[in-house]
Amino acid sequence: MAADDYKYDVFISHAHEDKQTVARPLSELLERAGMAVWYDETTLAAGMSLSSAIDQGLASSRFGVVVLSKHFFEKNWPKHELAGLRARQMNGQNVIIPIWADVEFEDVLAFSPPLADMLALRSPPDTIEALAEEIVRIVNPESNSRWLSNVADAVANGIETAPHLGPEFDYWPEGGLRNLYHRLLNFASHRQFQRYFGGPIWLSGPHGMDGLDLHNPTEFGHYNPDFVEWLFRNLRSILGKPLFVKLSKGLFTSRFQEIGLLYYASYEYLRRNPHVSDALRQALIVPSETGLPANHYRDLSWTKDVDDGSAVMELMRRLDRLFDSNRAAAAVAFWTRRMEDGTASIFAKIVVLLLKTYETATFANFNSATDWDLKDYAGREIFDYRDFSELMQRLLGVLEEREGHSPADEQGA
Repeated sequence: MAADDYKYDVFISHAHEDKQTVARPLSELLERAGMAVWYDETTLAAGMSLSSAIDQGLASSRFGVVVLSKHFFEKNWPKHELAGLRARQMNGQNVIIPIWADVEFEDVLAFSPPLADMLALRSPPDTIEALAEEIVRIVNPESNSRWLSNVADAVANGIETAPHLGPEFDYWPEGGLRNLYHRLLNFASHRQFQRYFGGPIWLSGPHGMDGLDLHNPTEFGHYNPDFVEWLFRNLRSILGKPLFVKLSKGLFTSRFQEIGLLYYASYEYLRRNPHVSDALRQALIVPSETGLPANHYRDLSWTKDVDDGSAVMELMRRLDRLFDSNRAAAAVAFWTRRMEDGTASIFAKIVVLLLKTYETATFANFNSATDWDLKDYAGREIFDYRDFSELMQRLLGVLEEREGHSPADEQGA
């Protein structure tokens, strides 16, 4: 069977006495790492046939994590589960991941010589966090890039003092994605990402291995969806490491929480209001013969001041109530491009993963308290992109009357 044919990634076989110390916390950590886990407390329901449910769970799990302890050796149900896993193991599948829980080689040898011959994890001395990390590596080796994990550690430890490597003005720590990008270049290059991913980062557009062409008036980079999925899988693996999350949480909360909520809010707004996202794509993605104006994305930040009841004005007005309007304009531009190249939903998974990992309560409260449904705005339900073009013409007149207008250069990448 292929990996996608299994319902669960791992089946946890254990004795009841080892539930609190090993099985339950291990199950929770594996699920936080994005794995599908068959664990009796979360899988079984009242009225289910125990033997049938266990047999089905064994057959539909890619791997079996077996918590071997003196209690396990004394139980019948764990032995039944182990027999099912050993049958698959004897059929040529390496499916058993043994954990020795307070037992020694002689104990395991007396119980099962084949099990004693397997390379095993041990608790103690390994912590539950270390066990979970190693199981994730075994089950999903392709999504656990050691290189990217090392990069994440370096970023968490050094981004606060890393120099700004871009040509634009440095707005750190208040800047948006572009400011962050020009700091991340200290830790990883495009060439490294492409080498470790094993394919192209972009399918088309002006970007190259030596940098991003963020001022091109006629085209933009179309991300490779497979690359973005690879990035998501790796981040999910990295964020499945409790120690990394613990050490980097303060940095995320102080520097990235607000921008994470902004990108989530702007994506959700555009997703729930396709007439707005379609209008933006028509107006901002399809350039004229001479190309798009140099500041066409930044000028979005001022649409909140043009009170004509249009959908774009309402979008920017709502975002500006919670976030800086320049950063909001960059977020809207980013999602407009990602909706055009088909990667918006994957990038959105990354944003949600970060928020749920680092700011679970804040994200839940924000998500439930923010209403992005605009079916009733100004009594209108349809927005023509030509309205947006007229709005932008009016906006240019407003900008000409302003003195000292210099919004942050935070166009979407």
